[in-house]
Amino acid sequence: MDEGSIDRPTARRAPARRSIRDDMIGDRVGRHARTARERPPSGVRGILQSSIGALATLLAAGCSLANLSGAGDTRNDVAPEPDYRKIVAAGIKVHLKEPASFGPLEISAIKRTVLTQSGDWMVCVKGVRNDRPVYFGVFMREHAIVRFEESVAIDRCGAEQYEPLPSP
Repeated sequence: MDEGSIDRPTARRAPARRSIRDDMIGDRVGRHARTARERPPSGVRGILQSSIGALATLLAAGCSLANLSGAGDTRNDVAPEPDYRKIVAAGIKVHLKEPASFGPLEISAIKRTVLTQSGDWMVCVKGVRNDRPVYFGVFMREHAIVRFEESVAIDRCGAEQYEPLPSP
């Protein structure tokens, strides 16, 4: 070792002393900030926030499902009810490749379409394929078929009453 250098331990600086008041304020702020994030609001405020959230969800769901039942239809530009039996009977040959393969066809009563369906009027046609009932949705506008397709759930063809489809 050099004569001029002395082996001394390095001095460490002592941490700044905090007052008791600083500790209490810091703990209070930290504790409140921590608990506000960890648990939901309680009391009237919590109930109001939960209620508003539930109400907003129900309102959004109600708006998205509005008028799927067809009740209260406000469309004024709808043509009068067509002679649907005659229109469908004539359209069977055009829209079904082999109508005889579906056995004797039956038709439901006419009903207004809901806003998600094509046309103004709808009927269901029932046939049989492989010993099982098969349903078709027939959609009409201005006394003409605009869509003829296999039925989907919203058409509710399985719940309809049927009568034999007359010959064209």
